[in-house]
Amino acid sequence: MRIKPAQEQILTLNQLSKSNQSLSHVSAGDTLQGEIVDIKHHAILLKLLNGQVVNAKLSQQMEFQMGDRVTFEVKTVTDEQIELKPVLEQDYNPKSNRLSQVLQQAGLSTNPKNLELVETLMKHQMPIDKTFLQKALMLSHSFKSVPVEHLLILMKNDIPVNQDNLNQLSKWVNHQQDLGKAMAQLTEDCANISNTEMKEHLTSILSSTESKNASPSDLALSDNTLTLGKHFSTEELSHFEARINQSLKPFGHEIKLDSSTSFGELIHKLESMTIPDKLRQSLRHQMTSRLSDAFKEPMLLSPERLKNEEPVTEFFNKTYKKIIILLETLSTYPEQEGSALTKQASLIKQNLSFNHAINQNYTFVELPVLIHNQVMDSQLYVFQKKDTLKTKNPNQRVTALLRLDCAALKHLDIFVAKQDKSIVCQFYVEDKELKDFFAGHLEKLHGIINSSGLHVQELSVQVSKETFDPIKDFLDKDNDLEQKLQRYSFDMRV
Repeated sequence: MRIKPAQEQILTLNQLSKSNQSLSHVSAGDTLQGEIVDIKHHAILLKLLNGQVVNAKLSQQMEFQMGDRVTFEVKTVTDEQIELKPVLEQDYNPKSNRLSQVLQQAGLSTNPKNLELVETLMKHQMPIDKTFLQKALMLSHSFKSVPVEHLLILMKNDIPVNQDNLNQLSKWVNHQQDLGKAMAQLTEDCANISNTEMKEHLTSILSSTESKNASPSDLALSDNTLTLGKHFSTEELSHFEARINQSLKPFGHEIKLDSSTSFGELIHKLESMTIPDKLRQSLRHQMTSRLSDAFKEPMLLSPERLKNEEPVTEFFNKTYKKIIILLETLSTYPEQEGSALTKQASLIKQNLSFNHAINQNYTFVELPVLIHNQVMDSQLYVFQKKDTLKTKNPNQRVTALLRLDCAALKHLDIFVAKQDKSIVCQFYVEDKELKDFFAGHLEKLHGIINSSGLHVQELSVQVSKETFDPIKDFLDKDNDLEQKLQRYSFDMRV
């Protein structure tokens, strides 16, 4: 560091000697103490112990904070300048000094946990006043095993800080959200319930397709008995009956089915027959498997629904109502019969509530999709602030990331940038084999997109080298794709 007086405001050494004896007698090896009162580019204003303020120019990059008290050793003295070297303790850390000052001003102790908290607050541009610090500290002590950053994300977005939301945030950050699989598991568990009355009641709730204006009580009381005719064509029902009777024939039993027969009635008939338990379980599995598929569809999104916003919004509103009704209904049955279902339904409710809370400030949605009877979990991130998306400006550029978990294609990231009729689309796949597969279909996809009225400006595929981080790449950014996706080499020159 060099102290180099400015011509107008800061005196030269010769002039200083006339007005300040303490500086006129400094020589190499002496020490000076001062407080940093201002920082501007590569210079700082240093207030010496005698009250004089001098301009100090940095000769090398060093990190200082306003308010730091630093001791300097005088290295050389000339008529033009004094060369000083900071005398720092071995463990001196200016950042830590600044964090310590914040804690001291708030009257809080300086320890690693508190220092981490202040640093994280500053990183997220959150308040560091005494009241907010105390609230954050109280939460950090209540949830000792939870990363401080996770607590602050919930606080920053006005999401209640509780164990359920912290669990959902952890799943989100670690790419473990599986809303589609959870819903599919719920329908399968309902189909495997041994209590016929309970099965009919719960499956009628899940398979309900009432209008979006139906109240929870309407959905719960709706008569929607799961008859075979609703889920089998006449030909399918005939084959199903023949297959069951073929299995029953060696034991002297036969069963007659028609479109009005409910799944519950069919299961009851099988339960009353004298047949080996292994056969009974096999037939039961065939029916519950078909039953699960029958009402899995209303609990998941179809590709057709995804084409418009309204059906998707309606889907989530109805699904949340169904889960609430399901939990209320389960509470009326013995705990041992519905404990597993209650746990699964509660996790789905927590997932939906958390996603809704995040969506208040960010444009994010988890999409549980059913394609060819295969459940696919996907997430959509839109890198624009919600208020800017409300503006119906045809020239506004919209950029998004769609994350898919496919059975055959593994994990797939799709980046899309659209402005008016122009579109940029990049696929990121897991390995070279999938890259070659996609590359062979890009020309066809190019034609399909152009035929829809859009103009493709870029269409490419490459192997993904980095994992998308929802906190660093989405929540912590200012929703500017050029900054956000630099590490994905996303060409935004178009």
